[in-house]
Amino acid sequence: MSLRKNKTVRDKVQERLEGRLDDLVAQADSVRQQLADRAPEVRDTVVAKAQSGVADLRERLPEIGHDLLDRAPELSEKTYDRLPKGVADRLPEEVKPKKKRRLRRVVGIGLLIGAGAAAFATLKGKQTPPPPPYQPATPPPAPPKPAAPADSLDSVDAPGTN
Repeated sequence: MSLRKNKTVRDKVQERLEGRLDDLVAQADSVRQQLADRAPEVRDTVVAKAQSGVADLRERLPEIGHDLLDRAPELSEKTYDRLPKGVADRLPEEVKPKKKRRLRRVVGIGLLIGAGAAAFATLKGKQTPPPPPYQPATPPPAPPKPAAPADSLDSVDAPGTN
């Protein structure tokens, strides 16, 4: 017997969970037993339906074979490459993807654009006149010399002249 008289919340939750777990294990066992009892008859019905469906398809295949091939989407190269080799070999030729040479197309377009750009640059270079030849800069002309200072007497008129 434990020293504590009252159960803690943890102990109460643990007891409830253990009780529910026992119930779930018992239910799982009963379901497993029911499945084991019914498995043979379910298997027999599934096999019978599958065989009858396959037989019907084999009878109708000549009639609907072309329609099925028309409805089948084209496989992309990625999907075709992911298929196992045995499956990919059994596919009809109509369904197999056509090889797309994307890299060739991109390289061809790049070369065409590059050639166009080179021709444009050549023609543009011929149309503009060449720059003038280099001429060294000439020094600016010397500033004009100031006029000689005039005598102060020359600029003043004599006192009797008008």
